[in-house]
Amino acid sequence: MQSSRDRVRHIVHRQFHVAAFAKTPLGFGLMLGLPAMLIIAFEMRRMWRYMSEEEERQKAARR
Repeated sequence: MQSSRDRVRHIVHRQFHVAAFAKTPLGFGLMLGLPAMLIIAFEMRRMWRYMSEEEERQKAARR
């Protein structure tokens, strides 16, 4: 069983690796680009759904 001190060392060590990766061009790009791409994808999906619903409303209004 790990002691609390060993767990803290493990967490700090892992954070060091994440920080070191973020300093590389690939890591920096992923840390900025991936969340941005997810936000764009979710917003596009939301707009697509809204446009589909609006189209259905217009079709219903024509009848």
